[in-house]
Amino acid sequence: MDFEVALDTFRERLHLRAEPKGRMAGMMTIRAGQVSQSRTIADNLAREGIEIVRNIRDTNWLIDIDKINVENGDPLRCGIDTGPVRWDTCFCNTNDDTVTLELTPGTGWALNPDPDDIDSDAALVYLVSAVDPDDPPSYYTQAPAGNAEPTIYHRLITLKPSATSISDCASNDPDAIPENYTIKSEVNWTEKGKTHSAKLIEQIYNWRP
Repeated sequence: MDFEVALDTFRERLHLRAEPKGRMAGMMTIRAGQVSQSRTIADNLAREGIEIVRNIRDTNWLIDIDKINVENGDPLRCGIDTGPVRWDTCFCNTNDDTVTLELTPGTGWALNPDPDDIDSDAALVYLVSAVDPDDPPSYYTQAPAGNAEPTIYHRLITLKPSATSISDCASNDPDAIPENYTIKSEVNWTEKGKTHSAKLIEQIYNWRP
């Protein structure tokens, strides 16, 4: 075997050996991309949890607390039919500090205080996809209704008031109203046999006089 034939044979063997490694690297890149995409969605879901609680607080501020009168037909706020609307109405809870977020188009977000465990079915996140052109855009929710499809994500929001305990969420006594809440928005998901987590923690304040 002359030198050129031997060199060609060596190149062929080198190519054959390198090709599987190339395919393996490609597969690893695809898997890394999938995990990265899942991480982005999870981060956005966690961020959304913080933003929704903040938006609920801001909406409470827009309501004229001194003039609201349910008996005269003023709309209920989060199903509350007694007492004033406070800055923490809707996420003040005397019995629980964990909630999930349920979105109903045309109605808005509601907080469900039932789930206590992020791994429970009650904390599962669903994707509602638009089917017809007249449907609302696709969105994530934690209310399994309509054409909602379960995702790989679970989300749980934990709300900790600055007060050690809240005995009455309907009281307008300043001493009974927390000055701030610590919000933890956590999203868990399992992918490729591994459990991942995205978590955001933020404080919101009753800074508006």
